[in-house]
Amino acid sequence: LLSVLALVLLFTPSLRKRDATLILACVAVFFGIWMEKGLGMVVSGFIPTPVGDVPTYTPTGTELLIALGIYAVGALILTVLYKIAVTVRKREPEAAW
Repeated sequence: LLSVLALVLLFTPSLRKRDATLILACVAVFFGIWMEKGLGMVVSGFIPTPVGDVPTYTPTGTELLIALGIYAVGALILTVLYKIAVTVRKREPEAAW
């Protein structure tokens, strides 16, 4: 639902030009993707045995560090893209948005 909401907000030019709806669309995209990918990671760890038992799974330190590294690289990319977007926004006249 969040992804559909974001799609509607971003494809409607009159809504896309307002800062409040643009921020809402960006937040909806972020959380929509996060929930979808997060659920995929949770479900893939759920593997019952042929007799129906569900073994408990605890990630190792290496797996946790890899996951933390992936989030850190994503945060770095997001920071760089924000820096570019803010710089471009400051250079363009307000009427363009």
